[in-house]
Amino acid sequence: MLKFLFLFCLAVVPRYGAVDFVLLLAFCILLVDFFRRKSLILDRELLKVSCCVFLIIPFAYIAFANNHDPFGIVRLIKLSLLLILVPNAISRIEEIFFFKWFTVVLLFTVVVMYCEYFNIFGLRSIVNDLQSSLHHGREVSYRAKGLFAGYSAAGVSCGFIALYALYFSMIGKINPKIGACLFVLSYIATFFTGRTGILIGSVGFLVVVALFSKKVFTIKGLVILAAVPLMLFLSVPIFFPYIDFSVVDVTIIRTFEVFFNFQETGTFSSESTTQIAKTYKLPHTLSEITYGNGFQHWGPQAMQAQAHSSDAGFIQTLFMYGIFSFFFYYFPVLYIWWSAAKSSEAAWDRLYVMIALPLALMAELKGHYIYSSLIFVLVLFPFFYRTVK
Repeated sequence: MLKFLFLFCLAVVPRYGAVDFVLLLAFCILLVDFFRRKSLILDRELLKVSCCVFLIIPFAYIAFANNHDPFGIVRLIKLSLLLILVPNAISRIEEIFFFKWFTVVLLFTVVVMYCEYFNIFGLRSIVNDLQSSLHHGREVSYRAKGLFAGYSAAGVSCGFIALYALYFSMIGKINPKIGACLFVLSYIATFFTGRTGILIGSVGFLVVVALFSKKVFTIKGLVILAAVPLMLFLSVPIFFPYIDFSVVDVTIIRTFEVFFNFQETGTFSSESTTQIAKTYKLPHTLSEITYGNGFQHWGPQAMQAQAHSSDAGFIQTLFMYGIFSFFFYYFPVLYIWWSAAKSSEAAWDRLYVMIALPLALMAELKGHYIYSSLIFVLVLFPFFYRTVK
C-alpha cells in the first residue's frame, strides 16, 4: 500500500502546499526497508553526485544574505532530498509492480485532463476546484492542465508519458493494450495542453519507431498502427455531447499558432515563444555572475527588486545561483546520462534514458521541469534500478 501511495502521489498529487508527499512517502519506504533489513543500502553514485548540489549552498547563502529571499536555498534542499530519497525508494519497488501500477496511475491522471477539457459528466468544475486547491494559476477553457501545476507542465508531462508508454510497451514491460491506450491518450492530450509536449511526444515517437522498425513494420505492427487511429476516429461521435466546438476551434488556433502566423506573415512565431525568448539573457552584474541573486522568479521579492525573471529553467538557474553553480546544478542528471551511455547492462533501458534526458533538457528552455518529481522519474527511472532491492 505504501508503494502504491508513493506512485499515486508521484503521478497525481505530488504535494499540497509546503508538504511534499513524494519526498515524505519516499522517506517512509526507506525507513520501512531499514527496519526490515536492519541496514540501509543507498546508491553511492547518486550520493556522490548529490554532493554537487551541496557545493552550491554557500553561494546560495550569500545571495540570501544580500537579498533575503530563501527560495534559492529551499530549492537546493528539496533537490538534494529528491536526488537521495526518490531514486532509492524506487529501487525498492519491484519492477513488475512499478510498471503495472505506475502505468495505471498515469492513465488516471491523463483521463482527468480529458474530463476537464471535455467536461465529461460535468467534472470540469470539480477538477478545476481540486487543481486550484493544489496550485494557483489562471484557467482557460481552451486548454487543460488536470491536476498538474500548469498548462505547460501538463503538456511536457504528457509528452514524456507518451514516450514512456510507447517505449516500454515495445520492449514488453507494459501490457501492450494498456500501453497503447496510454500512449494515444497522452499524446493527443498534448494538443490541448502545451506545444512543448507535442514536440517531446512527436520526437519520442519518431525515435522509438526508428529503433523498433523491425517490430513496427510487420503485418501485425502495421495493423495495430492503423487500427488505433481508426478506432479513435470511429469513437469520436460518442464524445459529441461533451465537445464544445467553439472551444476546440480556439484550441486549434492557439496550438498551431506558429503555422497560422507563418501563413500570414511568412515567419514562424507565437506570442508565448516571443515573450519567453525576450527573457533569454545572461547575468551581467558581478554578484549575479558569481553567486546569483537567489530570487524566486516572478516572486514578489523579485518583482519588487525589479530582478530579471524567466519561465525557462536554464535562465532561472543562471540568475538564481550564478554561472559557476549552474554546472553543479545540472551535473547530477548529466552524470546519469553519461553513466547510462557507458553502461554495458540493460541495453534497452539504458537507451531509454539516452533518448529521454536530451528531451528533458530541451524542455528546460520552456520551464523548470527536469527536477520536478514526475518528470525526473519518467526520464531517469531505469537508471535507479541498478541499486539492490
